[in-house]
Amino acid sequence: MRANQIDQTVAMMKRTVKHGLRVRDVLADSGCSSQGFIQAVRQIRPQAMHGVYGVRKDQRKYEYQGVAVNAKTLLTQ
Repeated sequence: MRANQIDQTVAMMKRTVKHGLRVRDVLADSGCSSQGFIQAVRQIRPQAMHGVYGVRKDQRKYEYQGVAVNAKTLLTQ
């Protein structure tokens, strides 16, 4: 997901919350699983929104309990 798309998505989520919708969970595909997007979503309602993000099954590293692992390793945890 490109930076402009991320900005637009976060802005849409902020408008939704501002207008009174109580969002508790965010479900997104692997295109939204960047650290920047996740941090932006967490700042909308700190400690009140949880995210479920897809991951890509390649050699990218994701942090899990302080350790960098790839998707294959995550699936075996």
